[in-house]
Amino acid sequence: MSYQPPPCEICGAWTEVLETRRRHTGAVARRIECANLHRFTAYEGLPVKDEQQPMVTPVEVAPIETTVARAIRLRPALHTIWMN
Repeated sequence: MSYQPPPCEICGAWTEVLETRRRHTGAVARRIECANLHRFTAYEGLPVKDEQQPMVTPVEVAPIETTVARAIRLRPALHTIWMN
């Protein structure tokens, strides 16, 4: 069974697949062109985001504190701004 591209989103004409690429997320992106030269991309297998478990990346505070402390030490004018 081969992939049957959808009809054109703009004019409804027949379409053909120009290229197929696999994304790093695992989805398949197909570049499609219709008989009237309209082009669009169809995605398959996009990951569904779970609303209950948002992706949160923890932030390490120590490198930020070190950088700010170094900036204050090297630039005395910042000391009065940050320490008030």
